[in-house]
Amino acid sequence: MSEFNVVGTSVRRRDLLEKVTGAAQYAVDATMPGMVHAKVVRSERAHARILGIDTAEALAAHDVVAVVTSADLGPLFARFGHIIADHYILAPEKVRYFGEPVAIVLAETPAAAHDAAQLVRVDYEDLPSV
Repeated sequence: MSEFNVVGTSVRRRDLLEKVTGAAQYAVDATMPGMVHAKVVRSERAHARILGIDTAEALAAHDVVAVVTSADLGPLFARFGHIIADHYILAPEKVRYFGEPVAIVLAETPAAAHDAAQLVRVDYEDLPSV
């Protein structure tokens, strides 16, 4: 008979008590001085030209630090990809799929970032689907 009898038995987790009581610490719980929280504004169209992005109302919201669009990325190489850098960090002139990132709201609290992201207005011109 083998001394390994793990299969078919319950194994007690080391962090069981912390997770059950809510005392466990996760990366999302970490805070640092001056830290801001981000919320991505995503496209509501599957294929459309971006005519304009109005960030004024979001920038005026309480605790908002900045709203970043592709125009703010300037000279940076604003693309990424696994093998070929063929995806834009933020859509520049048109969106190519539903949910493509269009802007990022930075705020002092997660709630402020979430609320301000809903205030970003994107003007689209729908394009035919492929």
